[in-house]
Amino acid sequence: MQPSDAFSEIIALQKVFYLTLAIAFVVCCFVSIFIVSRLYGQLIKVIEGLRASAGRTLNFVSQLNEMSGKVNEMSSSQASAIQETASTLDEVSQMVKMSAQNANNSVDISSRVKRVQIQESKLSPVLSMP
Repeated sequence: MQPSDAFSEIIALQKVFYLTLAIAFVVCCFVSIFIVSRLYGQLIKVIEGLRASAGRTLNFVSQLNEMSGKVNEMSSSQASAIQETASTLDEVSQMVKMSAQNANNSVDISSRVKRVQIQESKLSPVLSMP
């Protein structure tokens, strides 16, 4: 075998190797692009889902904050009403005490008047005799 034949075979195999390598590289590039584009699409869907979830969470937090403000306002209003009720009950209690005192005073006065009337009725026959 001649050296030129041996080299021509090596050169032919070299060309086949590089051609096969180039084809494999191109196929790998297309497969990579296909896989990356599918992953990119799925990633975009995940990002959109996260954005929607963040929007719903923000809306929920806003509503929760609004409700918290309303509860705070209602609690303050109820506390004020309870304080006013306690004050009114204190006033009513004072009035009841005063009414009870007045009733006791009336009973005392009536008892005195009745005693005086009884004493006068006993004295009146004695005084009317000449």
